[in-house]
Amino acid sequence: MGKRLNRPNRSPLGRVAGSSATRWATIRHIPFAGRVLTATILFLLVIDAAAQSARWYQLSEQVLQLRNQGKYSDALPLVQQAVNVAQSTFGAQDRHVALSLNELGLVLEQLEKYADAENAFRRSLDIFVKTSGAQSEDVASQLNH
Repeated sequence: MGKRLNRPNRSPLGRVAGSSATRWATIRHIPFAGRVLTATILFLLVIDAAAQSARWYQLSEQVLQLRNQGKYSDALPLVQQAVNVAQSTFGAQDRHVALSLNELGLVLEQLEKYADAENAFRRSLDIFVKTSGAQSEDVASQLNH
C-alpha cells in the first residue's frame, strides 16, 4: 500500500469539508424519493404563491372597475379581500398591501366612512414611507388624499 499524505478532508467536489460542497455531498445522500418530495413541495409552494399573486391582481382589477362604475358597496368586500391576499402573499409591509389599503381608503371615503378611510390611508402611507422613502412619488401621491 502507498503512503497516505496528510491532506485536508475534501469533498467529492474538491473543497474542504464544511464548505457548501460538503453540504451538497450530504444532500446527495438523501434518498432519491426524499429529494423528489422536497422538490415537489417547493414547486407547489411556488405555484401557490403565483396563484395568490394572480388572485391579488384579479381582485384589484375588479375593485378598480367597480369603483369606476360607482359601485362602492360592491367593491368593499373585494378590496378587503385584496388587502388580506396581499398581506398573506407579499407580507404586511409590502407595496401591494399599501396599494390595496389605498384602494380601501378610496372606497370607504365614497361610502362616507371617513374614520375608516383615514385609517386605511394612514396605514398605506406608513408602508409607502418604509418601502419607498419619504420623498418618493408613492408618498407624494398618498399625501394628496
